[in-house]
Amino acid sequence: MQIRAFGRSDLGRVRESNEDNMVIECPPLPPVGLFVVADGVGGHKHGEIASKMFVDGVQERLRASADAFARYRLDCDREMRDELLHLLEKVVDQAGCSIYKASQDHAQLQGMCTTGVVVVMVDQGVFIAHAGDSRAYLVRGDQTYQLTEDHTLANRFLKDGLINREDLPNFPFTNVLTRSFGSSPHIDIDTLFVQTEAGDRFILCSDGLHNYIEGEELLTMSKGCADGRQFVEQLISAANERGGEDNITVALVEVTSQEEAKAPTVDLNRQIIFLRSLFLFREFNDQELLRVMRIIYTERRARGDVIIKEGTEGNELYILIEGQVDVTLEGEHLVTLGPGAHFGELALIDNTTRSASVSARTEATLLTIVRADFNRLIYEDQVLAVKLLWSFLQNVGGRVRELSIEVKNLNQQLAGFRTFMNRT
Repeated sequence: MQIRAFGRSDLGRVRESNEDNMVIECPPLPPVGLFVVADGVGGHKHGEIASKMFVDGVQERLRASADAFARYRLDCDREMRDELLHLLEKVVDQAGCSIYKASQDHAQLQGMCTTGVVVVMVDQGVFIAHAGDSRAYLVRGDQTYQLTEDHTLANRFLKDGLINREDLPNFPFTNVLTRSFGSSPHIDIDTLFVQTEAGDRFILCSDGLHNYIEGEELLTMSKGCADGRQFVEQLISAANERGGEDNITVALVEVTSQEEAKAPTVDLNRQIIFLRSLFLFREFNDQELLRVMRIIYTERRARGDVIIKEGTEGNELYILIEGQVDVTLEGEHLVTLGPGAHFGELALIDNTTRSASVSARTEATLLTIVRADFNRLIYEDQVLAVKLLWSFLQNVGGRVRELSIEVKNLNQQLAGFRTFMNRT
């Protein structure tokens, strides 16, 4: 994989000092790409020190761990990806803990903290960690994906349905953070993994940029500027022209070329579409779906392969992306399923044996979620846990209602049969 990276931090038009910091390190030294943007919080509370400590701490620790990330390939097992996500989380957490300790040891630094977004780029993928309201975007083809979710009071109110998006301009606590590095010894850190494609543009930025430019406009500006360095300058200039009320930092990483993946891959947008069609994830926003994707793996099965065997214990949910599968019970064909179908969801709850067999009628591509990964995800993210629990309850409720109607119909048929028999 070949990449290019550009970045710049600008004072803006209002602030007297720049509390943003960033790191841009491209391969081959180190053997992986490292990109960090941090936005110090606190003004007189030395936010610039917090952001500098964060980027330096992450850089030092990830340099020491670069070889572990360099060994990753898409065809590596799922355990390795999970280990690297936890390693990144640990590295970022340690950097935040150092900021908190410094603020406790030195009275003049009390209250300092920082937002931070970290991208580690490996062969055919990126590992991302963040907390606060600095963001990471992906521009791919005709789509822009906001990969990170703001940890702000405004966004929490929005998710909880306490305010509408139209209320945000007048919300009095728009910039109040619910998470930041240095605010406490340890905080919850969001992590995710995204497969890369040639032509991808990853944009890391502080809120000094995304307060003015985001979403569709970011895509339009990207398409209108092929030169990466010029694109960064245009973004900063546009933010300044619209007010420049905060420091503006932008780091751009472009994937210029990439070898064809040996492991099966599914386009990011297709994954989102298929996940949202599943009852479990119907109410999830894009950022929540992207977090779910950290536990999703792609499998390709040959024609005739047995995916699920009746009577055995299973621990995976399957979502069929391409091809067809046959469902059989005691050797009798029940149904043929096509793309968009899912099966095995009860395996995410317990060790109940499989009630039917599923085999590949044609070559098939599937997304899989393993129960252990699913349980860990909902344990670590209470918001996702509540949404998933509610989805399960709605689905079970619907099935109970359908079963009640079937029982009622059977009872009516049975009553009619008894009446007929009594008459005869």
